[in-house]
Order: sequence, then structure tokens, then C-alpha cells
Amino acid sequence: GALVFNGDDVWKIKDFKLETTGEEEYIPIAYGMFKKFKTDDRITLKNINTFSDFSKQLDEKLETVNYFVAIRAKGSFKRLILQTENSERKVVENTKGTLIGFRVPDFYGKLSNTGYTLYYIGDDKLIAGKVYELDASIISFYVDYSNRIELILPRDKTFKVKDFAQYEPIENKTVTSDKKQPENKDLQKVIKQGNGEPNPEDMMQMFAPKMSF
Repeated sequence: GALVFNGDDVWKIKDFKLETTGEEEYIPIAYGMFKKFKTDDRITLKNINTFSDFSKQLDEKLETVNYFVAIRAKGSFKRLILQTENSERKVVENTKGTLIGFRVPDFYGKLSNTGYTLYYIGDDKLIAGKVYELDASIISFYVDYSNRIELILPRDKTFKVKDFAQYEPIENKTVTSDKKQPENKDLQKVIKQGNGEPNPEDMMQMFAPKMSF
């Protein structure tokens, strides 16, 4: 499934269902992008018929497509096609909810999928998923431009192999490291605390040290 952060809420999305996370829950992830959202601009799009149409319209109105762009939007949708991590799809019609995601610039393509990745969370919290297609008359987007990114790599010994093709991500909570592991911290408290970005050391404690490319 997937994790989606929205303000103080941390949601798990799997099989089009939405669940909240437990305060002490250990959540392994393969890859993640996180941003303390601050609105830099507001953009309104009209007559969006497809995901491709949405991407083209928003690209034209963005200040730049060479930054990392965090996106939030709340609106009504005539039709959505949602997708799971296993590529199963579900059609949802006449629904209201929130879109959350990122636009990754093309030059970052060797490390991540580029373009837009959006997740939908219904207002009723009964349906959620990655957006595959969308159709809406009007949507107002809040955007946050980021001109820097901090990449955090795993610290476990298995990641330090000479031939990266031999790397096998750790699948459970047992981690072998050449450094003493700090005590676990509360996921949601760390996200809420202070100003600016979450501390990298805290992020490494909260998520399993495994990555995929």
C-alpha cells in the first residue's frame, strides 16, 4: 500500500481503503517523499477531462517545472479512476475529497518517477487511492515549490555491498547496523513538532531502512 501525510494526519492506503496509523506502529517503506507544506501559489484549473489534460494545464501555470512541487487540492470530481500499488483499478463517480502529491522534475528521472503523482482521500474516509484518471469541472490547487531535496539512504550493513545489484532490502524490524540505533520516536509527534522539515535522523528511525530503484 502507501502512506499519505496530510497535515497532522498520517493515513495508510491499501486496496482503496483508508486507515489511520498507530502512534507506535512500525511502518516499512521502499521510497518516500515528505514536505512540510507551505503555500507558495494557488492555481485554478477548469474543464479537466483526463490526467494528461490536468498535467498539461498545471504545467503551463506553474512558476517553474524545474523545482519539486508539492500539491494539495480539495474539490468535487465527476469521475476518478483510482489505482492500487498492484495496479488494480476502481472507478469512483460524483465524489468529494482531497488530492495530495508531488510533481518531480524530469532531470530527477533516474531516482524517481517524474511528473505528477497524486493520491485521493474521500471526505467520507471510505475510499482512497492513487489517481490514475480524473474528470472535474474546476479544481483549486495549492502548490509549494522546493528548490532543494535531501536524500536519506539506509544505514544498515546490507546496503553497503560493493555490487548494488546484490542488495536485498531488509523486510522486518530487525536491523543490523554498525552504529547504535537511537530509541524509537512517535511518528506523528515528530511530524507535528517544530518548524521546517522533519529531522533526518528521526525520519530514519520511523521508517525501515530499505529502498528500491
